[in-house]
Amino acid sequence: MAAAFTNGKSQGSNWSWLTSVSPEKPASGKLLIRVPPEIHGRALIEAQSMGKSLNQWATEALERAVMAEG
Repeated sequence: MAAAFTNGKSQGSNWSWLTSVSPEKPASGKLLIRVPPEIHGRALIEAQSMGKSLNQWATEALERAVMAEG
């Protein structure tokens, strides 16, 4: 899996390799990420301005990113 990730990264934003790679175990639906405080703050402001929780906003952002690559 690490090799596939490295190969995907070296191809820029081409994530087509993901369609042939399966996770080693099922995803739990929980995702903890670390971001700089400035990004966290901007994300909070954006979510609030859209009347959404940060979780809902981040889920939609991740979904858009995944769908754009697929």
